[in-house]
Amino acid sequence: MRLLYEELTFVVRGYIYEVSNELGVGYDEHSYQLALEEKLRENNIPFKSQVHGYVCHKGVKAQEFIADLIVDDVIILELKNIETGFHPNHVFQLLSYLKHWKKQLGLLVNFGLPKAKIQRVPFT
Repeated sequence: MRLLYEELTFVVRGYIYEVSNELGVGYDEHSYQLALEEKLRENNIPFKSQVHGYVCHKGVKAQEFIADLIVDDVIILELKNIETGFHPNHVFQLLSYLKHWKKQLGLLVNFGLPKAKIQRVPFT
């Protein structure tokens, strides 16, 4: 059984590791995002950055979502810069984004460790 968006995910993961190796630890999340955006741009991979969405209740915006990156309109990347592993709340956050934007796959990315950590989060 093949993984969802296996080829694109493989390529994106490679760029994430390149950015992690080139910059190392110690920068803020935004710096890693800008570096990753440049890698995607250099390699003609379409993406949207800082995508805003809203949950509305009775016509009132109840919550704002901001997806760090949506790659090729199919994979949401949620970037973190934390010194620990992912917390269940990080997974729930990404699942909420996937549900809101009607996407099937997200990647949680942590640049706060000596080697970037990536977790696939499918939405079914």
